[in-house]
Amino acid sequence: MKSAFFGAGLYYGAGASEAALIHGEDVYVVGGGNSAGQAAMHFSQSANRVYMLVRDPSLRTRCPNTW
Repeated sequence: MKSAFFGAGLYYGAGASEAALIHGEDVYVVGGGNSAGQAAMHFSQSANRVYMLVRDPSLRTRCPNTW
């Protein structure tokens, strides 16, 4: 990741430790894999809102009861 993004709230991967850093913020998760879904779930615990940007419906078909 480029150094210009360090400290700017951009994460390549996100877990519970990153979720604590965004309390009350709006969060955008880009990706369509299971990792993106897990990141969204972590962020949903402390974010104001979580938006997922997914290019194709594959995540919805793999996890129909989650989203």
